[in-house]
Amino acid sequence: MKYTVLFVLALCMAVSGFSQGIHFEEGDWQTVKAKAAKENKLIYLDIYTTWCGPCKMMAAKYFPAKEAGDYFNAHFINYKIDAEKGEGITIAKTYAVRGYPTNLFIDANTDKLVYRTMGMPQSLEAFIEKGVIAYEEYQDKMSMEEYQQKFEKGNYDEAFLRKYLRKNNRLALDNDKALDAYLQQYGDKITDSLFLELLSYQTGVSNSAYKFFEKNKARINKLKSDENGFENLKNYWYQQNLQKTIDHKDEKMMKTLLARAKEFNTGNEDLIAFYYQSELYKKMNDEDKLWSTQKKFAENVMQLSEEDFINLNKKAEENIIKQIEWQAKQMGVPDEKLEEIIQNNLARPEIKYSSQIQYAQLLNQIAWGIYEKNAQKNTSSEKINLTTTWAKKAMSLVENIPQSWVPISDTYAHLLALQGKKKEAIDIQEKVVAKAKEIRDANFNEYETFLKELKK
Repeated sequence: MKYTVLFVLALCMAVSGFSQGIHFEEGDWQTVKAKAAKENKLIYLDIYTTWCGPCKMMAAKYFPAKEAGDYFNAHFINYKIDAEKGEGITIAKTYAVRGYPTNLFIDANTDKLVYRTMGMPQSLEAFIEKGVIAYEEYQDKMSMEEYQQKFEKGNYDEAFLRKYLRKNNRLALDNDKALDAYLQQYGDKITDSLFLELLSYQTGVSNSAYKFFEKNKARINKLKSDENGFENLKNYWYQQNLQKTIDHKDEKMMKTLLARAKEFNTGNEDLIAFYYQSELYKKMNDEDKLWSTQKKFAENVMQLSEEDFINLNKKAEENIIKQIEWQAKQMGVPDEKLEEIIQNNLARPEIKYSSQIQYAQLLNQIAWGIYEKNAQKNTSSEKINLTTTWAKKAMSLVENIPQSWVPISDTYAHLLALQGKKKEAIDIQEKVVAKAKEIRDANFNEYETFLKELKK
């Protein structure tokens, strides 16, 4: 079964409601759009997921604040939606949402995106500032084509460049050239507030601006009150740059960036390379290169020993501790409580065996993809045989983690059935159904239906 694990890392805290905060509309998306159009207001759309820690923090710290309510209620029709349920799935896809929380400001009359932000702002003031910028952009009557023409003519007036940077940013367009031009002209006289604004426009590691920010990493760490501020941004920018190569179908740039992976604290270079290469070849519709990438990755996983996974889990654990510490700091968790929170999280199987789970899920995704292609008569017996072996390996990696073992074993049973190994498939699927019932898996009915089909 196709299975995408959403890795949960969230800290819980009690949230009290305040009536003077942001008022979020009830009802469906069309109703919200109709109200916004009638009142001639932008829609402020908070796109979240139930597993997203920063999403919960924003809801707890910013949404109930009177200052946020005063501005957002006056200027926007506010709405929030889960990206993984109902209309949220379509909306997230329509507006190319790639991370959470994502906040969109949308013109209800045209459905056009006016401004986009991703991630939790550092402060309430910074959160409100995002709304101010969105409203300013809504008032901007100059089209993107006019901005581009003016820029290409070499108009590097400071006020114009700042407006152009904001315009690119809200439309999620590449800001590299404009940011390079601004820093080249005015980089020696930037206030702290402007420095942070420009920092938010950086989306890669291949432009001149990256070198500028690298030279100013001490300033970044100081302004963000985080000794690892620049290092964290490096990783984020690097992955944004990789995503841009996918959007542009730029295989050459992809290879160049992946060759630099060790510079950017990615946690696991192999996983990063596999994910982004796979996405690139899917975008390019190049099935041969996609299969070659998948096969190479799977063969490497098959060679990993128990000791290898212990080391990978330990490395992942170190990164998880850093995430917990950052989240705790944002939420104002007392130091004496932090160690208890860390230990409680590290005791959870999905944290303790996080690398094994990740590798198992990726093997499973490859295997299920091949199974689906077989249904379209678009694969070979060689691929079926190989992916069956990989699915079995994936099962062994998560044998003590039921939530992961159940869907992966379901995939294995499907592949066995394709090979005509019906008895083996039934044996596995009976265990899948029993375990799914025990853990109350949401897909229990689907697993049971497949078992009945096997037994016919």
